[in-house]
Amino acid sequence: MATARTPRSGKSVPLTHTWPKVMLEIKTLEVTFVQQKCRLIFDPETKAAVVVDPGGSADELMTTIKELGLAVTGILITHAHIDHCGAVAALAQALSVPVYGPHQDDDKAIEALELQGECLNIPWSGEFQTQFVREGQVLELLPGHPISVLHTPGHSRGSVCYYCPDQKLMLVGDLLVHGGIWTRKQPGMDRAQLMASLTRLKTLPDDTKLLFGHGPDSTLGEEKEQNSYLAQA
Repeated sequence: MATARTPRSGKSVPLTHTWPKVMLEIKTLEVTFVQQKCRLIFDPETKAAVVVDPGGSADELMTTIKELGLAVTGILITHAHIDHCGAVAALAQALSVPVYGPHQDDDKAIEALELQGECLNIPWSGEFQTQFVREGQVLELLPGHPISVLHTPGHSRGSVCYYCPDQKLMLVGDLLVHGGIWTRKQPGMDRAQLMASLTRLKTLPDDTKLLFGHGPDSTLGEEKEQNSYLAQA
């Protein structure tokens, strides 16, 4: 069973864009047969990096991290579905780094990760400890590039988005996909909560880049024009 704890302190930052001193780089790898995207986000100067949603392929991820010379400071989870968490334990152990996320409302889903893996035939690398994140918390894992947490339930109870205002980007997990939302029922899905979370996203600048868990990426402005669910929110 994976275990988790809630961090005791955290800051909040305005959800507005600022001019970055350094543009972060993003390496994307599809790590499961459902084409889930794991992201390596790093500072090209310092090589400080975070891993987001390592759903599988731990060996491939470790090889890429070594090839890029990255100094990983933490692993982020957007929600507790096995295709986003399958390789968390393996990476956390190999890299000796802490795990953050999702929100505490996904605690039951975390406990069920092994069963999720058996049902979906996605390998589970074992138990891990995580620090639950909360609305408004700011993670200082990439020096000079704060990562703000938004609790955005809907796809799961504890789904979160990670927002980097100075980079104009947001990691949205499976809250939505390009041009739509997940229509296949998932554990913890709630349509009313999802629409409320999408309403929150609409308040961000249109040039915010959205990094999805599956499929092509987009911007908030593009989704406002092309995604009927976001338009309805």
